[in-house]
Amino acid sequence: MSRTLLLKSMEQTPLYNTVNFDMTPDYGFGVAANSTAVGTIITAYLCPSDPNSGAYRNNNYHACYGTTTHGFSNTTRLVGNGMFAAWSTYGPSSVTDGLSQTIAFSEALVGSTSGGTNCRGNTVSMGGTRNDIVDARADLTGVNALLSQCAQSFQAGSATVVNDLRGARWASGRTGWTMFNALQTPNDSPYRFNGCRVGCVGCGLEAGFSFPATSQHSGGVNVLMGDGSARFVKDSVDRNTWYSLSSRDGAEIVSSDGY
Repeated sequence: MSRTLLLKSMEQTPLYNTVNFDMTPDYGFGVAANSTAVGTIITAYLCPSDPNSGAYRNNNYHACYGTTTHGFSNTTRLVGNGMFAAWSTYGPSSVTDGLSQTIAFSEALVGSTSGGTNCRGNTVSMGGTRNDIVDARADLTGVNALLSQCAQSFQAGSATVVNDLRGARWASGRTGWTMFNALQTPNDSPYRFNGCRVGCVGCGLEAGFSFPATSQHSGGVNVLMGDGSARFVKDSVDRNTWYSLSSRDGAEIVSSDGY
């Protein structure tokens, strides 16, 4: 939804006027009602360095919902610690860490039907028990255990159930399509998958466990801070620093030379 509201500021007013804001572009009749917007490719939402974006999936820029796994629900208002969450609105006054210290958006590679089971843009879905958390820092042991399981499943190749919907539509306000969380650091080298859905083999990306920031850039990812400034965050960023940048209200102080 955030990208839809930006259209007027991007010289896309005619496209904005086609949107039916009373119907979600995610499901059923809502998709049909917003088919013009849903089917339009906006080059500003594509990263030129991602060879798969635009041809099949059309969104590389994802809103941050912090260090929580609570990113999407069809009907329920969710509360997270990032600048975005499903059915919730956080204005500048909610960002007590400071807008220049809080990530609003980051880039992420899109999925690909032709990329094979180990395409970095694709995600993995696996069985197991979903671990819903409000803040990853409160359960690092559980987070690390599930990330390791996701990595093992992803690296299994043909035995892995892979989902290629990462970055599917810019008009959709759901995890993996237009939202990311910070459980993994950028381009997380021990894992290298681009998302994991725990507790449902073959399901979509809704209520996914981890959807990291990823890129084809050497050494890191570009992020947009809450004050509108763009920064480059290194892959080597300390996990706690990444968590601090991704949360809006943790009262952390992060030095610019820390990332």
